[in-house]
Amino acid sequence: MHIHIRRGLVPVFGSLALAYSLLSPAGAQHLTLTGCSSNTPPFVVTKEGKGVSGFSFELFQHVAKQMSRSADVTEMPWARCLVEVKAGRINLAIDAYEDAERRKTFLYSTPYHTLTP
Repeated sequence: MHIHIRRGLVPVFGSLALAYSLLSPAGAQHLTLTGCSSNTPPFVVTKEGKGVSGFSFELFQHVAKQMSRSADVTEMPWARCLVEVKAGRINLAIDAYEDAERRKTFLYSTPYHTLTP
């Protein structure tokens, strides 16, 4: 499986996977499962020149493998990540906080970790 991460400016965010286009016919045509994320240790750890690791990243890899897809993660600012997912250019946002407004637009996975801000 090929895993690639592109870098950008990243704030720290939450604990749920956020999906928009995974279930759409257009999303099903891609051979690569795409995600956007931030550096949120221990869930997603990005180190320049050292690759990507962490629980959420490993879960993302597992999901891609189960779907017979490769995985591509892009590190970017959070607001842009949500715009990219909503537009269908990226399949899911990794470790997104759930709120009532976002639930109107996005599909969420079952929580696998919760935080108390």
